[in-house]
Amino acid sequence: PIRKRYDIGYSAKFNRVVIPHRHYATGEIVGIIGRTINELYEELDIPKYFPIIKYPKSNNLYGLYENYSEIQKKGYVVVYEAEKSVIKRSARLDNTGVALGCHTISKQQVNILKSLNTEIVIAMDKDVKLYDVLKICDEFYPLYNVSFIKDSFNILNEKDSPADTN
Repeated sequence: PIRKRYDIGYSAKFNRVVIPHRHYATGEIVGIIGRTINELYEELDIPKYFPIIKYPKSNNLYGLYENYSEIQKKGYVVVYEAEKSVIKRSARLDNTGVALGCHTISKQQVNILKSLNTEIVIAMDKDVKLYDVLKICDEFYPLYNVSFIKDSFNILNEKDSPADTN
């Protein structure tokens, strides 16, 4: 069901999970990203994420089209760094996530999030500096309820997302 929800595929030729990106409002496919599943990608100098059909990620939020109604119903949105986190949380029946596609936020993404008129939870990967997370929060505070997830108990590995925990 999750594979179908996000139209996720697999390229045997390139050993990549294929992730279509849908426009946050219309659902039209605007880009396609491939994520390697080769664990030695760094050692082999293989990019972890590779655009199959390039598009400006900064103009979109991955997963918003699929998760919009649940975000509105719950009254909050969880903002992750990567698509994998959105998908992983959906597999755990949490459809409140969206992904920036990187560890910074653009003005367009800020505006999209503001238009949701919900609480905003920033959940960046552990390796993103607290200063950078607070900069993202500052885009919304004090007009919007915004919070962030911090690994105070050192549960996550260095490059893990909060979505990587149960």
